[in-house]
Amino acid sequence: MSKTEIAYQYIKQAILKNELIPFADISEEKIQQKLNISRTPVHEALKKLEIEQFIYIYPKKGTIVSAITLQLVSQIYEIRECLELYCIKKLCDEHSFEGLIKIKESYLNLPSDLNKEKIKNYLISLDSEFHKLIITSRNNSFINGIMENVYDHDYRVRYLLSNVMPDFLTPAMREHIGIIDAILAKKTEKSEDLLRKHLENAKSRTLNYFLNR
Repeated sequence: MSKTEIAYQYIKQAILKNELIPFADISEEKIQQKLNISRTPVHEALKKLEIEQFIYIYPKKGTIVSAITLQLVSQIYEIRECLELYCIKKLCDEHSFEGLIKIKESYLNLPSDLNKEKIKNYLISLDSEFHKLIITSRNNSFINGIMENVYDHDYRVRYLLSNVMPDFLTPAMREHIGIIDAILAKKTEKSEDLLRKHLENAKSRTLNYFLNR
């Protein structure tokens, strides 16, 4: 892994997990010291994160973490609805549902020895795995590339909400199991309908939080 990639992943993970909250200052010098690398890879990593809309760079003034706005949330769900509903049709035609079955079993057999923080990470990981499985079923590199960035922003939003709303992930878990059951039964229209409702519910829960806080 290059030094630029190391810096990129370090900063990005801090943003996704809200260790660097919206509008927080990002010090290039502190990152250089923390990772023991020079200015150039850190600067290149920040430029990439700016393109991906995780940070704002103000020349000669500084760099801050981007905001989580109502517009951002709406755009995340707009593109998710378009592409996930398109891709789920393909997933219903799959001959092997091993991945879906594994996810369902993981939901139904949640580890009992994990603390709240680890359970949260476990559920977010399953959530991401499920939706990425839908997208990758099309085996379309352009769709995968678009959704990688979208899912990263969505991960950041979900991580924030799971911190302030402990039960935020529970409805999604139940909805995922229902969608999986419909896919396993190869009921395409029902799968699409349940996925559409799931995305609408998730969007509503998210927007309500930002509107009412």
